[in-house]
Amino acid sequence: MIKIGIIGCGGMGTYHAKVLAGMRPRVEIAGVCDTLKDKAEALGALLGVPAYQDYRDLVPLIDAAWICTPPAHRLDVVIDCAA
Repeated sequence: MIKIGIIGCGGMGTYHAKVLAGMRPRVEIAGVCDTLKDKAEALGALLGVPAYQDYRDLVPLIDAAWICTPPAHRLDVVIDCAA
């Protein structure tokens, strides 16, 4: 099983999270993250997983990051996740 973290809980993050949730038990969504606390908490509650506001808190807990942030805010997240 691969542990995935969803980073970005807007429309695309929510869509991808629902698709990934349908892949259980091969995929485990270990947590979700968004800088907007209400978005992270809403998606986390929907999936029954922890919600984070800082992706750096989620990264050590996952095998792969599903990055669904707006393109203009993605570069630093991608670099940090790849490090």
